[in-house]
This record gives sequence, structure tokens and C-alpha cells, in this order.
Amino acid sequence: KALMLPTDEQPFVLSVDDWSYYHSYEGKGYADKAVLDENGDVKCQYTDANGTVSVGGYDVVPRLNTFLAKHPDGAYKKARGLLAMTGYNGVFGYRTDAAYKTKENLGSDQKAWLDANPDFNWDSDVAEATKIADALKDEGWEFACHTWGHLSVTGKSVETLSADQDRWQNTVANIVG
Repeated sequence: KALMLPTDEQPFVLSVDDWSYYHSYEGKGYADKAVLDENGDVKCQYTDANGTVSVGGYDVVPRLNTFLAKHPDGAYKKARGLLAMTGYNGVFGYRTDAAYKTKENLGSDQKAWLDANPDFNWDSDVAEATKIADALKDEGWEFACHTWGHLSVTGKSVETLSADQDRWQNTVANIVG
């Protein structure tokens, strides 16, 4: 179908690759995770080098939402963008992969994170990530599978891709839909 926009408007498609906040991002100026602020809006939690924690628009999703709150005509039919999600370190900065729950088949970064967070509760992280996903969907964001393990699918066997897809379904789709 033809997209009917005013003649002075320029359409674009926004696709965000990985909104998962991997362990490799820690201490490198990235946000820690997505959170809901006091108004129920999706923002990001950021911890600076001194350990000071703040909440704000520290990434593309809350920045675009803030812009669109001021300029609602900037989103055709409330559309936002497509968030292509992996799952091997969890989603939105929450440690939702099954390895964090079972403590089996952990990478060294996952083990170090669990050691540093002895009070971690997997069920709570899944519940919080689900709240974020629901809020994002309400705002107009959509989700896509970027494979569980951030795989390049070129040259992968059907078995490898099928196993990866099963992991994505069980640890990402259960949260984002």
C-alpha cells in the first residue's frame, strides 16, 4: 500500500540493532539498562565512573520518545522503530537468559557478573524486562529476532540455527512477544 504522508514530510525506517546492554558495554559509557521512570515512561539507568546512578534519555529509544512527546506528528500512526533483540546476555540490561538462572554454561563475563551480584533474582529480572517490553509496545515499538547469540547466519547449519531460534523463543520471545 502507498504510504500517504503530507508532501513536506520525509518518511524513514528506524531499526535498532541490539538493545540488550551486554556485559561488554559495562564501564564504556553506555547505559546499564532500560527502566520505567516515575511516569511509567521508558528511560535508561546510567552509572557514571564514580558510581553515581541517574535515570534519563541515555539512548535512542527514550530520546526518540522524548522528541515525539513534543512532536507527535513525527510518528505516523504512533510508529516508532524496530528493536532487533539478541538474548545471550538477556534483554534491555536485565539478565534474563536461562544461564543466569541455572548457572550452567556460563561465560566468564556472566560468572563474574553473578559473583558481583549475589542477590540477583532471575524471576524479578524477567518480570522487569517484561514490563519494559510491554511499555515499549504501548509506545509503538516493535521487536525482531536478531538471533539469540548474535549469529551471522551465513554458513550455519540448520541444526545450529534451529537451536539458536529455540533459545531465542524461550528467553526473548517469552518477554517481548
